[in-house]
Amino acid sequence: MRTIPIPTLGVGTTEFGITQPRVQALYRSGRTAASEFLDRWDFDAYVAEYRSGKEHSRSEELATRRVPPRSAPPSDAPAPA
Repeated sequence: MRTIPIPTLGVGTTEFGITQPRVQALYRSGRTAASEFLDRWDFDAYVAEYRSGKEHSRSEELATRRVPPRSAPPSDAPAPA
């Protein structure tokens, strides 16, 4: 199983009453993250790596990965706390 990190644009996990512009921005953020992930996904390499017997740490992988800065939330969004 794989997970795709998605910039949340400051939207909290229990923030259900967000405005339509924030909904659309969050949707675009997820769609972009998924598209970028799938553009570089190599299933055969994944199978070879994870069936090799080597132990893996997602936190180590994320710590060494260069991540671009997060996009700013839409102008109607409150600043993250």
